[in-house]
Amino acid sequence: MGETTKNITIVPVGNQWMEVLQASGSLITDKDFYQSDHYHPTVEGSFFTAMVLVHELFKIDLQLLTEYPSEISREHFLFLKSKFNENTH
Repeated sequence: MGETTKNITIVPVGNQWMEVLQASGSLITDKDFYQSDHYHPTVEGSFFTAMVLVHELFKIDLQLLTEYPSEISREHFLFLKSKFNENTH
């Protein structure tokens, strides 16, 4: 996923957002990831971004992650975690 060029790691988080939104069907929608201004992320969008960055930069297995913000439903958390691990190897 992350590409390193001249000691700079590029992590295409936006690509992961799109993959999750497409893979979730109607479970997770733009409203879950974007605030009403369609520019800023919600807590869920920010949390998923953090998941991608932590996994890519620190190679942490996110299956070990058990806590998540209260603004995110358990169903969404489990989906994000499973899709993240499928999509970011």
